[in-house]
Amino acid sequence: MVNVMDLLHYDPRCFDAELIPLEPDPPSISMAPISTSHPPPSVESAPSSRADVDVEELARYTADLEPAVRDLIREYHDVFPSSFSYAGIPPMHDVEHSIQLVPDYRVHHQAPYRLSILEATELKRQLEELLRLGFIKPNNFPWGACVLCARKADETLRLCIDYRGLNHYTVKSSYPMPRSDELFDRLLGNRFFTKIDLRSGYHQIRVAVADQPKTAFGSCFVHYEFTVMLFGLTNAPATFQRAMNDIFRDVLEQYVLVYLDNILVYSRTLEEHLRHPHGVLDRLRRHGFYAKLSKCRFVQHKVDFLGYYVSDQGLHMDDAKITAIAEWPLHVRVVAKFHDQATAGHMGFHKTLARVSRLYVWPKRKDFVKDYVAECPTCQEVSSANHLPYDLLQPLPIPKGHWQSISMDFIGPLLPPSPRGHDAILVVVDRFTKRARFVPCRYAISAREVVDIVFDRVVRDHGLPLSIIYDRDPRFTSRFWRRLHEVYDTQLRFSSSYHPQTDVHIEVTNRTLRDILRKIVRNDQQWDFHLAHVEIAYNHTVSPATGMSPYYCNLDYHPRVPADFLRRSQMHPDTSCPALDDWVAHMTSIMKTAHEHIVASQTRMAARANRSMMDHPFKVGDDVLIDARHLQLEADTLCKFLRHFFGACRILQGVGSDTASSLVSFRVKLRDYLRQARVHDVYHVSLLRPYGRPSERFVGRPYERPLPIMVDGHEEFLVYDIIGRRVTDDNPPHTEYLARWKGYPD
Repeated sequence: MVNVMDLLHYDPRCFDAELIPLEPDPPSISMAPISTSHPPPSVESAPSSRADVDVEELARYTADLEPAVRDLIREYHDVFPSSFSYAGIPPMHDVEHSIQLVPDYRVHHQAPYRLSILEATELKRQLEELLRLGFIKPNNFPWGACVLCARKADETLRLCIDYRGLNHYTVKSSYPMPRSDELFDRLLGNRFFTKIDLRSGYHQIRVAVADQPKTAFGSCFVHYEFTVMLFGLTNAPATFQRAMNDIFRDVLEQYVLVYLDNILVYSRTLEEHLRHPHGVLDRLRRHGFYAKLSKCRFVQHKVDFLGYYVSDQGLHMDDAKITAIAEWPLHVRVVAKFHDQATAGHMGFHKTLARVSRLYVWPKRKDFVKDYVAECPTCQEVSSANHLPYDLLQPLPIPKGHWQSISMDFIGPLLPPSPRGHDAILVVVDRFTKRARFVPCRYAISAREVVDIVFDRVVRDHGLPLSIIYDRDPRFTSRFWRRLHEVYDTQLRFSSSYHPQTDVHIEVTNRTLRDILRKIVRNDQQWDFHLAHVEIAYNHTVSPATGMSPYYCNLDYHPRVPADFLRRSQMHPDTSCPALDDWVAHMTSIMKTAHEHIVASQTRMAARANRSMMDHPFKVGDDVLIDARHLQLEADTLCKFLRHFFGACRILQGVGSDTASSLVSFRVKLRDYLRQARVHDVYHVSLLRPYGRPSERFVGRPYERPLPIMVDGHEEFLVYDIIGRRVTDDNPPHTEYLARWKGYPD
């Protein structure tokens, strides 16, 4: 393929000609047929002009160079023209490009490719420019290649010529091209380098007059042929290399290496290197070749040459040349085919690796597949956890005395309700003595009614506690309770969302209460009549945590029960009153013993629980997924197919007791629609999963598009965030919003 626009920057030089300003009228392109009675102008009759040097640009470029280098460039300033201004074709060189055809060749002519209006307009503009500069001329011969357009990185169009038909019948040149590895071997031991890059080198060699018709190409406007050598011709590299070898034949591999239009001057000492570029530039001047100053490098310890960096330290690859290969997304597409497609099933690491390895091999394939699967958003939300639960058990701090800290919870609803209308039980437990109060109530009880019960059954007998631990029941999280705690200066503590193990003992008490009721309640459903008996039985039983019964730990004696009347010693109890000091010492001993037993019990409980748990890796600022089993986030999805986790959410702060060795709960930043649904934002670590945010390494991986929501028969999508806003210039103006859609990538 031929890049004809490179010819626009060519400007040859004539040493003896006088510079005469000309303003010729550019020829226009007409759709009328070309008359054969007027032959096109010959090459020899075309006027030429030498290239102009921009003195200001030359001074600006050489300002920061060493004086010796600056003097060198100024001496050979005519070899570094800033622009070309001429009419005609390049000057005659010793080497010209010829096109020799095989004996049984066939004239290749092909109808022009179809072009869009934009492409045809750009083609006409560039052809007029090429015709004005003399790079092309009208052609009446039967040869004809096709013109096509390729879009460049800056969205402009590049004109290319398809010479595959001509190249097929061209005798291939056997002129040898230099081996790059042999060229690099010649550089061993050299410390100074100068690189000279020719300006559009191919275009500085003309095509033999007899072979110019073979370069013809057709367009929708007219037929043209090239007068200069261009890219796309099969023997063009050999022709150019032969020209360069002829120019530098006496100094090749002494201090000059040439590969096409790349000239490298090398020397061991600085003194030698200041002389060698003179010889190179002098040869270019004598043979009429131009160099591009902006791409030349003078007296350097390190230069780029043939895709490598050459220096006195050795040879290494230019990173820019391998970026495309290093970032080639083939691996992503391959793994996506065996992991993300419906027939792949989003399998785990080992199964995905096994399928990929059947057909593909590349370095570090195992690590690539492992990271790819680990960062898959769908797998992170759906796959079950295969590790020990987070976190190591962190018991709550031990209270200082009786009824200073209590736990409360509801059991219910218990259906059908009892004859007295009770369908729930309010359980209140003193966290120090383990004494429990069981109060029958209605499950739909209000927050104010709960307060009345607490004051009647707890505060009246034991005083106001310093802290109360609840679960996430709405009756405990209401504004009424919060205001009550502010008035009485009581600390309000909550269990983590959907993690009742935060307050282990209240859960044990609830389980024990249910077991006792199952054993004593019959089919009459009057379970609320038995709660008093259950409470007495529970508080008389020795607690494993304290080593004594809750009654004895709280009251220093066991209240009498019917069984006590069978004991003779209790028929006539001792009425003597012990001394006050002895009673205080006795109570202190009881509290100390209870505290020691609670500490030992918590230690045993933590050791037993931690055998099947592990420490968590979370910290503030991490992205996590949240267990969704307790939340109905996808109303239209079957329960068995609900996703296990939702997110990702950012951890905002840690929430835990002052005595805990590590944080066991975290507050997270929920999305707006979850906050509006009053979803709590504090979660125990056992409900969290680390989120592997997709990295730029896997750009191009497919992502799952969420299904739309049907609203009034129309498909709607959830808005995750509003990024920007603008007002249009319409009349009347409209407000437009830039939105980030839920479930779609940024």
